[in-house]
Amino acid sequence: MKLFVVVAFVAFASVLANDVSFAYKCVTNGGTEKNCTATGTDDATAKGNAFCHSPVNKPDNGYSDYGCGACSATNTDCLNCTVTDATTVCNTYSAPTFTFQCYEGGNKTDCGAAEAIACFGPAKTYKGNDITLTNGGCGTCATAAA
Repeated sequence: MKLFVVVAFVAFASVLANDVSFAYKCVTNGGTEKNCTATGTDDATAKGNAFCHSPVNKPDNGYSDYGCGACSATNTDCLNCTVTDATTVCNTYSAPTFTFQCYEGGNKTDCGAAEAIACFGPAKTYKGNDITLTNGGCGTCATAAA
């Protein structure tokens, strides 16, 4: 029995000792780079196991994680990228975007996706007659007045 345990331990240790590592980088939340490692039985396998992940770039995506490793197979809001070399980062940070509504002429209107919600309307002290500014809407006064 003792001999079997020793043989099993040596076999397990030799398998672990034969694993090779591949170091690479991925972008993490906020756009900073992180050092990552993938392992495999040889260099090609280790490199083939190197993935980065990020959210699919679409409005209102509730998934927001960036980093090392592959996405869960069932997560359709996550995007994998295959690492091609140790120094090139394959995933990039994209600020999340949101859809929203603003009032325009007293009615709700759908606005395009943006990184920040921005609605405008006339100030209480506005005395002008520019219909674009008095109606309000999506975006900013400066953009509407331009």
